[in-house]
Amino acid sequence: MKAMFQRKFMQIIPYRILFAIGCLDMLSIVLNSILPGYWLITAQSFCESPLLNLYIGSFTFPSWAAYVGLNVSLSINRLIDFTWPSWEMKLFGGKRIVLWTGLPTLYGLFLYFFLPPMLYYPGTGGYYFGIEPGKIETPLYYSISDASVATIMLLLNLLMIRAMYRRNAAMMTKLQRVIMIQCLGMSVTVLLCAWLYVLMQIVPMPQFMVTGANLFWILSNGSMMIFYLFVNKAMRKEVQKILRKHCLLKVKPKPVYGCECK
Repeated sequence: MKAMFQRKFMQIIPYRILFAIGCLDMLSIVLNSILPGYWLITAQSFCESPLLNLYIGSFTFPSWAAYVGLNVSLSINRLIDFTWPSWEMKLFGGKRIVLWTGLPTLYGLFLYFFLPPMLYYPGTGGYYFGIEPGKIETPLYYSISDASVATIMLLLNLLMIRAMYRRNAAMMTKLQRVIMIQCLGMSVTVLLCAWLYVLMQIVPMPQFMVTGANLFWILSNGSMMIFYLFVNKAMRKEVQKILRKHCLLKVKPKPVYGCECK
């Protein structure tokens, strides 16, 4: 995030959305990935720390939903840029970017206040709306939200790919190609995660499919960092600069003592 928060990147509209995604991703990855992993290693369950589970469970789905909403904003931005480039500044420029990043955040806050908290279940390493997944009824709004997100993401990505081919890849700038690959990669992980969780509410699934859905949930949170480092060369260089600078500051030069030669 430190590498991205520079004027040369923040002047580019999609990078502003990506920065907002990154900020929310850091919160979401702790709740949805790091803590469940720690609880699996230490063999903890809801009964051992119910208040902590309720507190964290209140944020798990809302934070992921807001993260997905920001991905939808990014996909719309890329579609506008490929289809009607002159409209990108009109719709996303200036303070309008606050609308595209603020609405998903408000959506997450809405879910936080009105949706019951999810509870950690050690059997699958995931979150559910009850202590025992097989004996609970998932709120209808949860399934509707996941199905809507999956459908919207699929439609936006198909339209974006269609616009990309119509425009001709040779006419795309390097920056457009890099951001497009990042957007598609992040969208695919979100799409697969959403559809798997929708199927879990409709039909009983084997254990390995449930585990796969949880893995895609984790990957959807960390996918932005992966695509930054492997696809975006400019961002990778900035990260390397920061790491080199940080390492050099930690390495203290050894004092050199003079000696008298006879």
